[in-house]
Amino acid sequence: MVERLLEDVAQPIARLDQRLIEKHLRRLHVAGRGESVRRGVVVAIRSLGEWCLAHGLIARNPGAALAGPRAYRREIKVLTVAEVSRLLWGDSPGTLPQDLVEMRNRVLLGVSYVAGLRASEIGPLEAEGVVWHEVGQILSILVRRGKGSGQDVRLPLDRPVSRMLGMWLAVRPAGRFLWGRPLTRGAIRNIFLERCAEVGIAATGRRLSPH
Repeated sequence: MVERLLEDVAQPIARLDQRLIEKHLRRLHVAGRGESVRRGVVVAIRSLGEWCLAHGLIARNPGAALAGPRAYRREIKVLTVAEVSRLLWGDSPGTLPQDLVEMRNRVLLGVSYVAGLRASEIGPLEAEGVVWHEVGQILSILVRRGKGSGQDVRLPLDRPVSRMLGMWLAVRPAGRFLWGRPLTRGAIRNIFLERCAEVGIAATGRRLSPH
């Protein structure tokens, strides 16, 4: 269970925090895994954390504050894989629009989706935080003072979104911020909802939010 968690969040146990664990638990819930499975993950990571803490391998137990799997509200429906594809690519997979604002918005949504970022985290990303990794042929981003840990966190992107971001880097306006300027949470939400409307993803009976 712990091995799958670490593989899912792509972090060693020394960098594991409550936010990453809860992110993994949410994914298990979305995948249809029962409460007993999620509770087992909590127990396993808490026990391993205690052992590592006792042997001086980590400074704190990342599972100490976990009370157990949350009772997630089932009425909140997530986007399907097909809907995410429509959101990012429309009817032309692998192709981005020429308009800079539209291109920025598509790339922003792709980065947010793959990295699992909050709207408040995606908006102020800085261009210098983007790093190319030859091993894996991917880009990563640096999230300043992530809400889960309060520390800077580097997050890898997958290859398709790395290609998207690479295209944006080649044409983006010069400056400190990745999107040309820092974007507010409200601006990110509007970008998300407007794009959903463009590709016909209805909001009826669903909560559509970047996070």
